[in-house]
Amino acid sequence: MKTKFLSLVLLVFLMISCQNDLEKDLTLRVITSSKLTVKVVDSKGIAHANVNVKLYDRAILSSSSSSSSSYSSSYSSLEYIYSVATDANGKVDFGDIASGTYFILIDSVRINGLNYQPIMQFQINSTIDKNIIINPEDYVTTYNFNIQKTETSNANSMVSISAFSNLNVLFIPYSSYSSYYSLDKLISLAEVSGKTNNIGYVSIKAPAFRSYIAITYNDAKTAFSLLGYSGSSYSSYPLSGDKGQNVNLNFALDSKTLVNISYGTYSLSIKKPISSPTSTSPTLLPFEGLNVAAIPGNLYDSSLPLSVLLESTELSGKTDAAGNISFSLKSGINYQFVVYNNDKTAYSALSSSSYGSFYVNTGETRQSSFMINSTSLTPVSYGRINITLSKTSSVYYTSNPIDLSPFSNLKVVLVPYLSKNSGSSIDDLLSIAVASGTTDSNGQLSFVVPIVSSNYSVYYQTVAYDDAKTNKFVSTYFSVYSGSSNSLNYYLNATSLANVN
Repeated sequence: MKTKFLSLVLLVFLMISCQNDLEKDLTLRVITSSKLTVKVVDSKGIAHANVNVKLYDRAILSSSSSSSSSYSSSYSSLEYIYSVATDANGKVDFGDIASGTYFILIDSVRINGLNYQPIMQFQINSTIDKNIIINPEDYVTTYNFNIQKTETSNANSMVSISAFSNLNVLFIPYSSYSSYYSLDKLISLAEVSGKTNNIGYVSIKAPAFRSYIAITYNDAKTAFSLLGYSGSSYSSYPLSGDKGQNVNLNFALDSKTLVNISYGTYSLSIKKPISSPTSTSPTLLPFEGLNVAAIPGNLYDSSLPLSVLLESTELSGKTDAAGNISFSLKSGINYQFVVYNNDKTAYSALSSSSYGSFYVNTGETRQSSFMINSTSLTPVSYGRINITLSKTSSVYYTSNPIDLSPFSNLKVVLVPYLSKNSGSSIDDLLSIAVASGTTDSNGQLSFVVPIVSSNYSVYYQTVAYDDAKTNKFVSTYFSVYSGSSNSLNYYLNATSLANVN
């Protein structure tokens, strides 16, 4: 009887508990999974045993990573879920895996001398088993090289470009490369190689998701250089690619050094100013047949004689009938241009900097114009002299003449200072005039004069004279600076041309 009573009490308690539970909200969570197996077998059907297969959860990667290539270089820093070696049949059984996105990495499979590191992303779906078969030889990147040969020619100061045939290209694993290794050592470390055909093309297949340094060298082994993504001859950036990707690479290499060089064009326009006493400004003529040499700035020294400077010439040529010449210059390198005559008795630099100041960037075209003295070959610039002459009846000096008017139609010439003294005859002064003109209705005229760049300034005197050449005015000396203007005002007696201010 006691036992029946206890049973009844327990039943009532259970009924009350169930009633309380039914009054609560229940949430059921179903975790789905499926079995995952991976088998590693090559194109000949050979299974690869003792190969580590690592399983990673895709969710641990950055949301911006959307393809296997985006994480191929960073998997080593990630935490994997499992790492299991394949059995004798090349198989790994990971058992039940929850639904989600994953990727697997094969540590390293060596086939025909090449190490493959396949990476594969996949989905696990509910109740659907996943059986993956990986052939490492399917995981390759194709690198297509188009290599051109550049040769400089002093005949036209430009670079000729042609196909670089029979040039060796090899791939060295990035982890094995050192810039201190000899070429023979690098060749011994190469995993894949090829040779350009008659149009400078070679296609090389290499395991995907691996990092390589590409080296090029000639058959004589006298020159070699790197071939990097950056296009720089000093680049050690590795080449890498995704499964099935085609990577197209274009290079222009110096024919002798194999250094990867890019070029730009620098064009010069050179004129020679010819002064005439009948003109207020020099006449500019094309400087045809002028020798121009391009010298690397680090080799230029203004204290050296021309014969020594020209030994460092990289390119040279002569200006054409229009006074123009163009050079194909290596990009990013400073150059100095030197001009000289045929007998090499006169020369000058087009820049005063001993390190050079002319350069171009890759594919860029730059232009500069110069005026060169036809005899000394010294660069010339211009200065302007603005003259205003006023007429007055005053005879003596006065600071404020009261009857000033423009002295129009008065003949004026410009003469070099100290070439003749002020007491010289008008004809003597006219014989050395560098420019001449007549004042306009405002009593004004301007002279544009050449200034040799080696001189900070040039000194002149103004000479005004009447039609009969019986009276003249000779100013005191004045200077004009390169690229500047100098304005002068004079008050002259209407008859004697005496200066009264």
